[in-house]
Amino acid sequence: MPSDSRRVRLPHVGPWLHVGLLAAVGCTGKADSSGPGARYNAAGGLDRDGEVLHLVGGADATGMLSDAWALDIPHRQWVRVDGPSDPLLSTAAARLDDTIWLAGGTGAGRTETDALVAWQTRGGTWTEATPGDVRPSARREATLTRLGETQAVLVGGNTDDSGDPGTTLADVWGLDATGPTWTEVETFDGPAGLQRHAAAFDGERVWIHGGVDADGTLSSALWSLDTTSWSWSRMEPDGPSPSARADHLLAAWDDRLVLFGGDLDDPDLWIYSVTDGTWSVTAGPGPAPRDAFLWDTVDGQPWVVLCGGDTGGTYESDVWVLHLDALEWTELLQFDNTSF
Repeated sequence: MPSDSRRVRLPHVGPWLHVGLLAAVGCTGKADSSGPGARYNAAGGLDRDGEVLHLVGGADATGMLSDAWALDIPHRQWVRVDGPSDPLLSTAAARLDDTIWLAGGTGAGRTETDALVAWQTRGGTWTEATPGDVRPSARREATLTRLGETQAVLVGGNTDDSGDPGTTLADVWGLDATGPTWTEVETFDGPAGLQRHAAAFDGERVWIHGGVDADGTLSSALWSLDTTSWSWSRMEPDGPSPSARADHLLAAWDDRLVLFGGDLDDPDLWIYSVTDGTWSVTAGPGPAPRDAFLWDTVDGQPWVVLCGGDTGGTYESDVWVLHLDALEWTELLQFDNTSF
């Protein structure tokens, strides 16, 4: 652990009673100081207050997983909660209101699914939604990005996980959680296909970086998708920029984008100025370089929470917080001052 590691208190996080977390995530919750095992490509997200990180599925050296967990961030305490009936891997996820919606992914038998599943963050129930016949086709490695409390947008994905490269998709779908309903969105001048890309929403545009394109090539491209005109724009930054990568983090905050991971040799943070159209880089103590980790942002606050991932054949279970203003990492600690 870096020598400057310290406890983190998110600005709006107040003291919790542990029973409060148990009530929130479901009465079957069971505290477990060991936490979830090391894994990659888990799904989940933060609750609306940024106080609980929900994690489900992914895979480790034994195969695909179906266990589910909730991390009480103020108390640094993992709680084992009810999970889905089948394993989940490479699922696109976004929290809308008090529900984490999980779209597609690789399910039982390592086949792709078109399922839409609702995971209630308060109560811990799982429900497979029935959005009707109009829905995205089965896929994995897409992104589902929150646009507001009831809407999200799904971009791309891939159709196969059995060694065949399958088809990399370029379609864009809007999810309205009040139905729920899916609507295919006609977009213009965008990428021919993307999977394993990173996505962020800045209030006006969905930003997309990297991933694997329709030709199977690792990409370093940065795109923006205007959510009014639904037109794509490819950015052409001057100067240095992040290398091609996939399965990484892209967060939008204060007229800039912050990127981490995806390239296992790159431990740095990359910062894109939306105003200037240029990238800069900052180094400092933080997580080991990795990809395929779970991450989410705290609504309206300059924080990202990151968990687990693949550090080059070694799977992790550590939890980190990134301050998007200071560009500083802190590893979360348990009450006994040991790392997770």
